[in-house]
Amino acid sequence: MEEWAKEAVLGGFAAAMKAGQLSWQAIDVEKPENEHLIDDYRLIEMSVVVAQTRGGETSRYKALSDAWSLLDDKRAFVSYVRSEVREYLSGHGL
Repeated sequence: MEEWAKEAVLGGFAAAMKAGQLSWQAIDVEKPENEHLIDDYRLIEMSVVVAQTRGGETSRYKALSDAWSLLDDKRAFVSYVRSEVREYLSGHGL
């Protein structure tokens, strides 16, 4: 899941990343310093989350819950993640 999500973001939003509108982070929520994210983002399992953060504070987020159902179809998974990120960047998502 992490590899495909990274591919979706890095491969689909190079311009937004270069402009500083978007960044990619893989976070291990099992590390003590990141455990709070399980509660912060209401996670039950490993997830893909699109979040707006500034100064270490998250102002809005969306866990991409349909990602799990697409793990047997890489193309559909990448398309889904890109669609959700695109919606977020347009200001209509989250």
